[in-house]
Amino acid sequence: MAGTSSTSAGNSSGMEITQHKQSRKEKYLDRNHVAADLRQKCKCGEDCLSKIDIETAHLWRSRLFQCKEGSARQVKIIELMQSMQLTVDFNTFIINSEVYCRHAWLQILRISESSFYRALKLLGDGKLHNPCNIGNNGKGSRGQEAVGFMDNYVKMMGDICPTTGRTFLPCCTDIGDVYDVYCQHYYNQEQQITRTRFKQLWKEYYSHVSFPKITRMTKCNVCILAKDLVSKTSDPQTRKMLVKERDEHLKRQWGERNAYYKRKAEASSNSEGIISVIVDGMDQAKTYLPHFKGWSNPKDCDKYRLQPHIEGCLVHGRTFYAYLVLEDSHDSNMVINTLMKALVKESAGRPLPSTLYLQQDNCWRENKNRFFIGFMAYLVAMHIFNEVQMSFLMVGHTHEDIDQRFSCISRSLKHRDARTLPELQRVIVDSMPKMSVKALRLGQVFDIKTWLEPYLNPISQHSAQHAFRLTRSKDGPVLLHYKQWNQDPDWLPLANEDQIPVFISDEDGKMKLPPGNPNLRQATFEKQSLEMVKRTISNAKHHLTDAEHVSWWSNFFENPLNDAPANDWFLTKLARQAHSQPDGPGEVTGELDLAPTLLTPFLEKERHTIRIIHKRNSRSKTIQVALTLQAGKMVLTKSKGVGQIVGITDDEISLSVYQGKKHTIWRPLLRPNGSSKQKVVNREDISKTFDLTPGMRLPGNIVTAMDEL
Repeated sequence: MAGTSSTSAGNSSGMEITQHKQSRKEKYLDRNHVAADLRQKCKCGEDCLSKIDIETAHLWRSRLFQCKEGSARQVKIIELMQSMQLTVDFNTFIINSEVYCRHAWLQILRISESSFYRALKLLGDGKLHNPCNIGNNGKGSRGQEAVGFMDNYVKMMGDICPTTGRTFLPCCTDIGDVYDVYCQHYYNQEQQITRTRFKQLWKEYYSHVSFPKITRMTKCNVCILAKDLVSKTSDPQTRKMLVKERDEHLKRQWGERNAYYKRKAEASSNSEGIISVIVDGMDQAKTYLPHFKGWSNPKDCDKYRLQPHIEGCLVHGRTFYAYLVLEDSHDSNMVINTLMKALVKESAGRPLPSTLYLQQDNCWRENKNRFFIGFMAYLVAMHIFNEVQMSFLMVGHTHEDIDQRFSCISRSLKHRDARTLPELQRVIVDSMPKMSVKALRLGQVFDIKTWLEPYLNPISQHSAQHAFRLTRSKDGPVLLHYKQWNQDPDWLPLANEDQIPVFISDEDGKMKLPPGNPNLRQATFEKQSLEMVKRTISNAKHHLTDAEHVSWWSNFFENPLNDAPANDWFLTKLARQAHSQPDGPGEVTGELDLAPTLLTPFLEKERHTIRIIHKRNSRSKTIQVALTLQAGKMVLTKSKGVGQIVGITDDEISLSVYQGKKHTIWRPLLRPNGSSKQKVVNREDISKTFDLTPGMRLPGNIVTAMDEL
């Protein structure tokens, strides 16, 4: 065969033997050829090639030759340079702590000088971007700092969509706003990269990050309003103020998320003393059963499905628990039972760390209510923990690391069937192979709300807070302290103010706790429409041919609690802590002043500290904390009147009456002769003291208080 084969003259049989022509890639990756290249003398005179062994050289060369010739290989040359230290003129390279000249490095990779300089030219023209040498004018440190800023910004400001895995930044911002924040961090222009280069790097490294116009996730009213107002405002001064207020809101959101990461890091560095947990629920629509990959609904099946709810409990640094809930129990009982089952498994018969950091969303029905707070206080009273801290991110900015786990489940369900509950549990476990995952059915729950309610002191205004701390005081009762924002420096009420006991007291002033154990709540399945689901399963029999599927569905319809786990009261399985006393709270910080815009009423709600109001034993009068009466202060009366204090006696307060509406400007009410109208009220008639905003409007907490009067 001419050109490709030859016949051996010594072969008496006359058989034709084909000789394979070695390709350039095969030639250069042959270890004998690599050894021959390394025996050559180096042009620098330092004998660089003798420093590297054949296997290491073969590894580096194979990394390059796995790419096709052309731009892909030129990009690979740049990527290989990023993994080593090199001089600005690219004449010295370091591999495994050994220094090599440029000629030796090119000989190791078996590339020509022209290929090397062609890659550098493309890099200099901006057609290739070296991840290690990003930035304009060839100064890579600025580009690296810019990418580092982007990474931190996305981490702090982004919400991860649990269904797609994409990261969504606040809808009120765009890439230009991110660059403006970057310039504020690097105010020295010599440290900045250009706006164009910033956008190039963003597109290259953060293509998975979006500025959504529409999202199914919970929306932040402030972000939406800010985006609308900024886009419609033509006045430069008004726009400047709106952007300033928007940035104040985003900075506060940044601080809240950063506080969460600090608590996670604290728990990670002190795992013996602190356990950090985040609890949240997954979108139910993704886990309907039976689930067929690629089919939303087979033609011969009805639309009704069994709708298991996944309540996730992520114990940071330990295990992710996914509890599947079929019963009609989507309230604080469900979340408390989920959390406690996870903690029982984490304890394994040993005492848990003395401090619990708990992260939740702002749902009042499940999390932010006095029953959940009360049960955390009960754990402190029973010495399961010495301290519990409950934290909540801003509404509309609550998607966190647990949603990444939900995203893994959603992606896995796109490629796998889950026709029964056990199959769904296997999909959940297999969706996160690199971490410890447990998928369990929740079953019946303890009715903790009914059990606790008669023993809890009523409180109000707790929905405005974003952090709670529960500790046991020296004289016995469990006390509630709170912060409006996690980044606030001090817990309220202060040590010199009236404290907030969680539980009622007996006649001797001793804390009263609920006796015994709560009862199991009767499981109901009304929301599941089991009869309709049964018809769906009957019509889908051609898709459920496995005996395991048929058996499970048959047993489930016969007894929905058939495979539900037995429930024992949690505290019988948890060991108690040694007694210890936490430090007391400190002082409160001041507030910000900004020029008024249409965003101002929303920002006022964030700026002003709203105090929790509580009652003792429900027979005492309401106790209001930190009521300061002094001339010049504005007051809200219990009849919803607003006025300014002009005189104070022992029992009476003289007020200058103001007029206005909740969201309008407030001015003194004048008589026909031009003097202000005044009236006298008793001290007991004063509900709140406050200061008007710079725009002469009511602060957000006073508007809220008006609604509650």
